[in-house]
Amino acid sequence: MESVRGAVSRGVTFRWPGIRVEERLTILFFICAAIMSAAFGTSVFSGLGDYLFFFFAMLVPMFAGICAVGAVILKKMGRLDSPETNPFTKDFLSIFIRSFLTLFVGFFAYSHLKVLIPLIHTANFDPLFFELDRLLFFGFSPTRVLLEIKAWWISEIMFFSYASFYVAFCLMIALAFLKKNLEMLRRLVLGILVIYIIGMALYYLFPSVGPLFTSPNLYAHTSNKYQGILWGGHLAIQANPATFQAGPYLGVAAFPSLHGAHFLFLMLMAYRYTRPLTWVYVPWIVLLYLSTIYLGWHYVVDLVAGAAMALVTFWAVQRLIPEQSYTDE
Repeated sequence: MESVRGAVSRGVTFRWPGIRVEERLTILFFICAAIMSAAFGTSVFSGLGDYLFFFFAMLVPMFAGICAVGAVILKKMGRLDSPETNPFTKDFLSIFIRSFLTLFVGFFAYSHLKVLIPLIHTANFDPLFFELDRLLFFGFSPTRVLLEIKAWWISEIMFFSYASFYVAFCLMIALAFLKKNLEMLRRLVLGILVIYIIGMALYYLFPSVGPLFTSPNLYAHTSNKYQGILWGGHLAIQANPATFQAGPYLGVAAFPSLHGAHFLFLMLMAYRYTRPLTWVYVPWIVLLYLSTIYLGWHYVVDLVAGAAMALVTFWAVQRLIPEQSYTDE
């Protein structure tokens, strides 16, 4: 048998057997989170129960509900009668579960890295981003213009629009499953992970907390319990990292907007694979972008950076996962 050294000298390329590119990224991302957490005296497994609850008690039922409706439609279309179009086969279900677990581990790693931001970089780029917003709008602050519109029902619409990102996420994953399109599923998973990784790098390079926490008095009419929990966690990890418990909703970072980046990426994927759905995503993304500004989570420049990330990611995943890539490599 040829030695590894001999094979390398002949230019043979060694690959991780049976592990897809999105899974490799997730493994490396998780290792990075574990090392960084250990360096600051925290555990990468802290808050695991909260993450499991968020994914499997909130997202999974949402996904299952969409799939149940889809299954009824597929049954009427006769697509469940053929193994080629029936997504509920053992083989495809195992592939889908593998992809869903990849997303879970990636989100778990992302959340643990996010809460460490104030321990790594104490600078604050909020004044810069505020001035960039004014520069983009010729001296006006779009945030302050939006905040002139004060009505309880507008705040409720904005809260719902911002939180609806998870519905959009589950919808696209469910469509990839129901269409039994492995290419679409893998590109979705990879794109979501790439945005998390690039976003985390930018969080560390340009830390900011966003207008809500920089000027809280301006957002008194939009404040809620969740905002207080976020800021409490932001302060708690700085006070005592060893006892801090991470969670799926914790961590404060504004630049870039990953909500905006992920949503635009999902819309681009809808245009690529389920074009009629794009007409649903267009007004949806407008509301989400407005909500991020109105609620004070982000500056406009955060959304611009997020949109650029989405476009680059959409281009990259189509090259990293070629068309008709239905088998493991």
